[in-house]
Amino acid sequence: MAVDNNKVVQWYETRKGKLTYSMNGSRNGTDGTADCSGSVTQAIYSAGGKAYDYLYSTTTLAGYLEANGYKRIAVSSDWSGKKGDVILMSWGYSMADSGGAGGHVGVLSTDKNFISTDYSTGGQYGTAVSEWDSEQYFAKNQPSYWEVWRLSSSVVTKVTSAVKSVPKSPAGIPSGMQVENATYVNGDTQIQIRKNGYGVNAAKAGMLPIGGVVKYDAFGTKDGFVWIHYIGKDKKDYYLPVRPVGKTAWGTFK
Repeated sequence: MAVDNNKVVQWYETRKGKLTYSMNGSRNGTDGTADCSGSVTQAIYSAGGKAYDYLYSTTTLAGYLEANGYKRIAVSSDWSGKKGDVILMSWGYSMADSGGAGGHVGVLSTDKNFISTDYSTGGQYGTAVSEWDSEQYFAKNQPSYWEVWRLSSSVVTKVTSAVKSVPKSPAGIPSGMQVENATYVNGDTQIQIRKNGYGVNAAKAGMLPIGGVVKYDAFGTKDGFVWIHYIGKDKKDYYLPVRPVGKTAWGTFK
C-alpha cells in the first residue's frame, strides 16, 4: 500500500490541541505525548507506510523515508515546496553531525506551510503540533543544514538495508531515553555533569570543560533540557544537558 500525502498531513491536523511535547513518553501520540521524529514515523505509517522497526530519530529517519518511496530532492538549497514534503533540519553541518538530539523534522501541510510536533510553546499541555509559514519558520530558527524528501510516484516494494541495519535498543539504555551513538563536542561554556539519573535535581559530578568531548549512546528530555547519557572511564553512568528543548545546542555533534 502506497503512502498517501493527504493522510500524512491529516495525522497532524487531527492532533492539533491534543498532543504535548515529550521525548520520554510514547513519542508517537499514543499516550498524548509525542516528539518530532516519532510523529513523522507514525504519520507515514498511519498513511499507508511500511511497519517501522522502532520510532526513528532525525539521524535514522532517512532510511525509513527511502523505504516508503521518498526521494531526497534538496540539500540545504532552495526548492519549490509541495504538500507532503518531509523536511529534516539540523543546526550542525549534516543530519549525522547534529545528532538526533540536535535536529528537527516536519512536513509541508500545504505548498507553503510547515507542520510539526515541536517545543515552541515550552511544552505547554496540548500545544505540541504547530503550523507555520515555512519561510517564516526557517527565518526564525535558521537551521544550518536541511534535507527535503518527496514521495515519488513509484512505490518501493522492498525495505532497504538502511532500515534493516538500524540497531535495536541495547540493554543498559536509561529508561525514557532513545538510542543514539554519536559524539558531542562542547562549545565555549562549561556544563554541569550529573550522575545517578538525569535532570536538574540529579547529583552533580564535575564539569565538562570548554571543548570537552563525550561519546554518548542515548538522549532524552527532562526539566526543559535535552540530555545525553554516557559511560565514564570509571564505568559509571553520567548525564549531560546539551541544549534547552527547542533551542540550539551549546556545542556540536558528529
